Amino acid sequence: MPAEGQSSGPNEPIQNELPPIQIDDLPEDVQRAARGNGWDSLMPVQSHAIPYLLAGRDLMVQSRTGSGKTGAFLLPIFQLVDPKQLSAQALILVPTRELARQVVTEAESLFKNTKMGCVALYGGVGYGPQLEAIEKGAQLVVATPGRILDH
Repeated sequence: MPAEGQSSGPNEPIQNELPPIQIDDLPEDVQRAARGNGWDSLMPVQSHAIPYLLAGRDLMVQSRTGSGKTGAFLLPIFQLVDPKQLSAQALILVPTRELARQVVTEAESLFKNTKMGCVALYGGVGYGPQLEAIEKGAQLVVATPGRILDH
């Protein structure tokens, strides 16, 4: 018998499946962030993934480039992080500095009209600006494994 939230085969539906959501189902501040970034609706991967993330469930997503995966995990982070608390509250580990920069760019775009701070931590650059951003209270840290261990 499969564990909760698992299917019994490749074509079987997942037990306890959560229904997809639409942009209007998001909290108002999250909707404003998404719409302020030019999103009129959620991409399918976002619509299906966000309910699981907001429910605190583990999730693995495989989807083509440009399908909205980054937004699928940034929007719930935006909802769960307290911008008044000036400390790291969310960590996103990525394999490369290029992906770290890409995720931070997307986060900065989404969070541009908020007090949310984010920093990318990766090798090949000085520690100074990275440490300064952490000390200033960046709530979102996007890092490569080696550089997060360095810090």
